Amino acid sequence: MIKYYLLPFFKRSLKNRAQVLVLISSITIFFTLFLVGYYYVNYEYSYDKFHVDNDQIYRIIIEENAGEQTVFCPLPLALTAAKEIPGVSSYIRLNDSQYNIFKYKEHKIKSEQGYMVDSSFFDFFSFQLIEGNIEAINNPNSIFLSKDFAQRLTGSNNPIGEVITFDYGGFKTLTIEGLFEVPVNSHLQFDWIYPNTELIKRPIFSWDSYGIFYSYLKIQPNSDVEEIERKILAIAKENIDGGFLEKIHLQALKQIYLKTDDKAKAHDVSKYGSKKLISLLLLISVLIVVLLWTNLLNIISVTISNRAKEFSLRKACGAYNHQLIQQTFIETLLIVFISGLLSLPLVNLVTDLALRNLELVININILTLRFWVIFLIILVLNSFVLGLFNIIALKGVPDDRVSSYQRQSNIFDVFKRGFVMLQLAITIFIIIFMLIIDKQINFMLNKDLGIDIDDIVLIQDPTVGKLDEGIVSKGKVFKNEIVNNPNIQSVSSSTFPGRRFYGSADMNFRGKEMNLTVGHIDPNFISTYRVKLLAGQNLSYTNKPWTSVLINRKLAKKIGFNNPEDALHNTLVTEYGNRGNIEIVGVIEDYNHLSINNPIEPLVFALWPYSPNEYYSVRVKEKKTETISFIKGKFVEIFGEDNLFDYMYLNDYFNRQYSGVLKFRTIISYLMILIIFLCCVGIYGFFSVELNKKVKSIAIRRCLGGRSYNILYTLIENYYLFILIASVITIPISYFLIKEWLNNFSNVTSLSWLEFILPVFYVMLIIFITILNKLLSALRLNTIEALKNE
Repeated sequence: MIKYYLLPFFKRSLKNRAQVLVLISSITIFFTLFLVGYYYVNYEYSYDKFHVDNDQIYRIIIEENAGEQTVFCPLPLALTAAKEIPGVSSYIRLNDSQYNIFKYKEHKIKSEQGYMVDSSFFDFFSFQLIEGNIEAINNPNSIFLSKDFAQRLTGSNNPIGEVITFDYGGFKTLTIEGLFEVPVNSHLQFDWIYPNTELIKRPIFSWDSYGIFYSYLKIQPNSDVEEIERKILAIAKENIDGGFLEKIHLQALKQIYLKTDDKAKAHDVSKYGSKKLISLLLLISVLIVVLLWTNLLNIISVTISNRAKEFSLRKACGAYNHQLIQQTFIETLLIVFISGLLSLPLVNLVTDLALRNLELVININILTLRFWVIFLIILVLNSFVLGLFNIIALKGVPDDRVSSYQRQSNIFDVFKRGFVMLQLAITIFIIIFMLIIDKQINFMLNKDLGIDIDDIVLIQDPTVGKLDEGIVSKGKVFKNEIVNNPNIQSVSSSTFPGRRFYGSADMNFRGKEMNLTVGHIDPNFISTYRVKLLAGQNLSYTNKPWTSVLINRKLAKKIGFNNPEDALHNTLVTEYGNRGNIEIVGVIEDYNHLSINNPIEPLVFALWPYSPNEYYSVRVKEKKTETISFIKGKFVEIFGEDNLFDYMYLNDYFNRQYSGVLKFRTIISYLMILIIFLCCVGIYGFFSVELNKKVKSIAIRRCLGGRSYNILYTLIENYYLFILIASVITIPISYFLIKEWLNNFSNVTSLSWLEFILPVFYVMLIIFITILNKLLSALRLNTIEALKNE
């Protein structure tokens, strides 16, 4: 076997190393791409499946008659549904809270995310308590922390029983009763859990107040989910004033991460993935796989064609078909096996780069049985398919060695042309798509928001949620003190751009019911963010809160006023907080409060008597480092050292919203490099074979005085015709698919014919450089030796 199969294989591989390298590199990339892609997609679809009863857990989503969706529910809704609807076995409610200050002795840190919850939290979900007493969740003086957060707060790995201070509408002294870990594949990510027994008793959280409550239900198996949705809707309409409710959706827990509507995401802080992104990456991966296989089959078809004389001679000398088939299958298996081994370090490298640079979690452990089962399946399938293609090709090799080359050339000419055109079409398509993606992302990052977020520093407000007038007055003093600094232009206490407005209220305008998002601002909001006032006047502290409001142009049009001036002094009616009639005193220009990818929604802007907005927005002129030091000094002087001075730049915070698309662009860029590499490798390998066949032709042309550029033109003219045909097919398909992709964005860039034509020239350039390189190598050959060898 070694003498008749392996040694000839290695000798032939050294002689035809270009083709063999193309085969090995293509199969290696295929192994790597398949393994990384499989584990990545498997991880993305694994979210929330670790919960024991994940197929029975649903989240309530409310849809309004305007088409808006929200994951926030009135506090009593889930409780009432569990009591009155057969099939609903249990419920849980979570109250979202962000950026809370925790203190342990002299140490202070900020929590990014936490929830106040019902006491059944650990029974409902399968978040595991690592240490502590789960029964303590019934104690309103207890708190449960994630292990990582507890270690950062206390510096201890076992802080059970330690007393901490928690700032939630006032400082509370609580005891750490348990530690937990949140799996990374959970849509709920949090640092702490606090029993909400006190929150439930607050009268403000009633049927008429959505609050910031997420509600989950556990539905008994074989229950009619649609019927339960209808019954919940009936309960909601019976208890909630206003006719804006349209539907109730029960969203399966395991679908939340990837299948939540963008409208529902707009007011949520849960962790979400993008099914569209995964689908697009899968599409591009499939195209890359097709590109790989065109390289493989292209090279195999040319190789079989070149070896037709060899196989014919061996048949003439008595070799049987099964011996030739056995030989080619062993050779194929060797190439696939070598490629598979080479892919192992590449898989580790790619997963490491994906985690460090793209923050993609791809858990691949090559020491597990599962990995090797998948690896062997890929190896066998590749060997079988490539071996089968070899077998089919060998079946056409005749015994007549004179006619075999011509016949085989005719047979495989069809394959070669088809493979080359398919390869070129895929390359052109993906380059077009990459250019449009890059242009759309740059458009999103650079488009005018309608407001000015540059040079704004955000400083956390320690008076948030505190209703004591003495504490609130400190916030007013702080603003007045720091604005006197010549390097500070203005200060506003409001919900800042990039952070959703929490408030909403049912309102009526001339009999039209609406549920509108309400932004609580102060009078400095307009000047700090340089929002354009289209008509009327700004809000003033002389106005009684919630007697007068600003609206944006979008809301003015929604209630029937195309001219902003006409909306002034009209009245909105709301029962929220028994506020009654509210006068519209001003109309502001629309602006993107969230990212460009979010549609502008109708907004109401109202004064708030307290300081509910969590951050001060400070517009700084210059000397930012010195100015922040000044602000910190005033902060400590007015609020005391117990409060944590925390700040960030608004630009950085706002651009976090684009982290997903930026990550996507980086992934696409890497894939783009891979595609260009594969295109070059495929063309290089193909023309290596083709030019080896034409060495005699090139030598004769040179002897007859043929010039190099004429020879080059003769060689590439047919392939530029292939590019033209591939372009005519690819460009219309690309345009249609790109238009569909752009429909996912609220604001889209314009399309130019250049984005569709340039990739064609890029591919032509790639082919020209590749062929020129091979031609120069061929022209350097000794003419006599080339003719003699032929």
